[in-house]
This record gives sequence, structure tokens and C-alpha cells, in this order.
Amino acid sequence: MTMAKKIMFIGLLVAIAGAGVAATADKDQTDAVSLRQVPAQTVVYTIYRGPYQAIGKAIGQLYATAAQNGITPRGAPALVYLNNPYFVAPEHCLTEIRIPAAAKAAERSEALGAMTGVKTLREMNVAVLAKPTGSSDYAPMHQKLHAWIQANGYRTTDNVCEVFSGGSMTGGFASMKSDLMIPITKLNPEN
Repeated sequence: MTMAKKIMFIGLLVAIAGAGVAATADKDQTDAVSLRQVPAQTVVYTIYRGPYQAIGKAIGQLYATAAQNGITPRGAPALVYLNNPYFVAPEHCLTEIRIPAAAKAAERSEALGAMTGVKTLREMNVAVLAKPTGSSDYAPMHQKLHAWIQANGYRTTDNVCEVFSGGSMTGGFASMKSDLMIPITKLNPEN
């Protein structure tokens, strides 16, 4: 084997090993629950009723409503799941769709229509779990989040929220990158 081939072979081995380490690090990160402080933010929101699989149109309508009212989105959408689909039929599930916006968007809140408005969310601590790419089974993720919350001396203070950070809608929600977040507080604040 020539010296050039040996160098190429070693380079290929290093690249493969690096990819394996990166994949393991990425897997570890998506499997880990972490604590995050979310700053206060203003959001444009609406309430959607129906199956989660059909929510895309409502998200688009909220972006269009914001644009028609001079509100510029400042981030990716978030979905707050208000019902448990285990107990509520899909056509009756309620979801709050949120889009981050500038604080001045609150001036336009009254013009946005029924079940749509602008509000400011307080700063909060959340338990966070990255949704594994390609996953559409949320039950194990919820179980993992709630187990971590209980094991670490916290309790939930609001419903679970899914915050999107990338991916393509062409493959549906399973292909999109997102974090599941549950607002929490310490059971015993002195600890």
C-alpha cells in the first residue's frame, strides 16, 4: 500500500470514528431530559380544535393573520397540547398554537378575532426532552419527562408544549425537529 493510500485509509477511519462519536453524542442528547430557563416572551396565539395531524393549516392561518395585522413572527411555532388524546377523541382535542412576536404586537390583539390574540408569557423553568427525529409516538417521551420531573423533586405547572426548531413539513411532524417542554417548579423550593 502506498503512503498516499495509507493516509487516505487512516483519514477514512478517523472520519468514520468521528461520525460514530457524533451520532452517539446526538443520541445521548436526544435521550436526556434537561432543565432550561425560558425567558418571558410575547406570543400570537390561537386555539385549534381537531386532530393533531391536520393542524398545519391552522398554523399557516395564524401566520397569515399575524402578517395581515402587521405582526412579524420572531421564531418557530410552538404547540401547547391542552387535551390528552388517550381520553379525548381526535376531533375534540384542543391545541394552543403560539408564534413568538415583539411585545408591541399586544397593541393588535383585539383585531385578531375570536380565540386568537397576543399575550405575554412569564419566565419559566421547563423540563426539556428533544424529540427523536422520525418519532411520532409521544407516550414514551411524556413518560420519560414525567419520571425525570418526579425523580428530581419538581411538579408540573402547565401543559406540555412542543417547540419546533427545524425540519420539513413535507414529512409531517415526525420529520421535524422539536423539543417537548413542561413548565415546572420545585415541590419544596427550599431544596
